[in-house]
Amino acid sequence: MGFEFPGGKQPEDLLRHIASLEKTLRTPVLVLADGAQKAIRDKFLGLGAADCLLKSPNPAGLKWIVRNILDSATIGQGLKWCGSPARVLHVEDEDDWARLVHSWLEGCGWAMHRVNGGRELMRFLRTCRELPDCIILDLTLPGNDGLELCRELKTNLIFQRIPLIVLSGRKEDRIAAMENLALNLIAKDEHTDRELPAMVRSVISQQERSAGVVVRGDIRLEPRGKKVFLDNRILCALDENGFAVLRLLVENSPAVVSDAMIRSLTKKREDYRRRNSSADPTPGTIPVYVSTLRNRVGDILGRRIVRLHGLGYSYIPDCN
Repeated sequence: MGFEFPGGKQPEDLLRHIASLEKTLRTPVLVLADGAQKAIRDKFLGLGAADCLLKSPNPAGLKWIVRNILDSATIGQGLKWCGSPARVLHVEDEDDWARLVHSWLEGCGWAMHRVNGGRELMRFLRTCRELPDCIILDLTLPGNDGLELCRELKTNLIFQRIPLIVLSGRKEDRIAAMENLALNLIAKDEHTDRELPAMVRSVISQQERSAGVVVRGDIRLEPRGKKVFLDNRILCALDENGFAVLRLLVENSPAVVSDAMIRSLTKKREDYRRRNSSADPTPGTIPVYVSTLRNRVGDILGRRIVRLHGLGYSYIPDCN
């Protein structure tokens, strides 16, 4: 592309700028480029474009491509995907295998989404609000070499952190898959229905531990987004201080957490009483702060946060 932006900036500079901003990180960008070189398309896709068309499409074709990009973004920003404690993305072109995998994993409480090929995969990853916690990838995809797709994922600074499990009927590709940074290759055979769920469960469990997820009974606290889940359903997202206090109470349950410990997690503001705000409590305002936290997490969890006068607060799971 020979067009220059004002100030001598190139289109790739604009893509880098869009990807560097939190507000536009997941904004889909469709690049229209003259020419027919695969290297041009690969360059823009590597910079975060949702797609790159190397030839001018007809209006109907362009409309179809834009609709697919927006559909991917809608799924990746939906309540089911973002409101789940874990997200699994399945790349599979065969409907029968896709249905089988979904049936094996659907009872685990995770959000699942399927894409048919490599282009759909990269488009979804570039537009979803929250990245998957695990990708299950078939190696035999139409128009894509599965191992090359592994390499593309693992050379991307954002996507390379997503655990990748290869699911394939080609057992001989196990070593090649791991050399391309897949965690393992699960063979499509009579044992897949047990091996795959066990592998995904292990991967997500390790992800949770490394991310500092706290699980106590039916409550789950996820640092990513400061989310609170009850029975695998999202209750709310808290501010940083509120999440830190709730985490302190849950991690120490059923021991008592003193007012001083709670106060140490919050920022002090001298104008707290005047402003009557729930944020950043100063000394003497902890009961008001905890009361606001109870209201924020709802009745079920709120009743579990118990005040022990003269001692502090305790999270008691069975206090319903």
